[in-house]
Amino acid sequence: MEKYYYHELNYRNVSPNTVIHYHNLLSLVFKYALRLKIVINNPMLAVEKPKKIKYIPTTYTAEEINNLLDFLKKENESIYFGVLMSAYFGLRRSEIIGLKWSSINFDENTLTIFSTVTEANIDGKHILTCKDKTKNTSSLRSFYLPEPIKEVLIKMKERQEKNMQYLGKGYYFEDIDYIYVDDGGKRLRPNYLTVRFGKFIKKNHLKHIRLHDLRHSCATILYNNNTGIKEIQSYLGHSSTKTTMDIYVHLINRSNANIVGVLGEKIKI
Repeated sequence: MEKYYYHELNYRNVSPNTVIHYHNLLSLVFKYALRLKIVINNPMLAVEKPKKIKYIPTTYTAEEINNLLDFLKKENESIYFGVLMSAYFGLRRSEIIGLKWSSINFDENTLTIFSTVTEANIDGKHILTCKDKTKNTSSLRSFYLPEPIKEVLIKMKERQEKNMQYLGKGYYFEDIDYIYVDDGGKRLRPNYLTVRFGKFIKKNHLKHIRLHDLRHSCATILYNNNTGIKEIQSYLGHSSTKTTMDIYVHLINRSNANIVGVLGEKIKI
């Protein structure tokens, strides 16, 4: 098993955190099999679990996000909406692709996150999983819909309706409730968003970040503008403040360092 972990880490470039998920899942499977007396021992007890690596995200400032959005607008780039949703609301990739028209209330100006679309590579095949539920109960959340984003959504709706009229029966009506679709009506794939974002960043010589780092950027901007950890937890849909603290502890440490610096100027030791 450790040879398998080594192969995943060093040849397939799978992250240590992902391999830890493998390890935990296999441990549960063998523990259950042992309880049912399908096996006589749990071999996972002898397998060393990879060490978790603390990831400190690279983030964009509000100015850098505005610059990125300007670039996307100028090129009429299809990922503009996804980038906007990630940077403004801190949505996960699965939540962006899973957005539905039924989750929007234009009268009340609200956007509710209740569905997700995930993508996994299984035996060389890309498998999509669509769920009308979120990662956890905390991820089920609603946002106020500001006028500029409401206008973006209305334009997208109008474009979809024009494409329906133009293509007629050729339009893909099975994804009719999904917001983020191509001109033929098919819902975009999560990996499309990630790959295209990476290529766009590289092509335009912008500071390298991952798509998911826009979510971190959103949280960083909120924190730097005096938003509390509890509020950020709720906004991002984390299951607990511990999750938020674990991810953004570098911001808290930096803030504490600034406070100590102020005291250092005032109190002479």
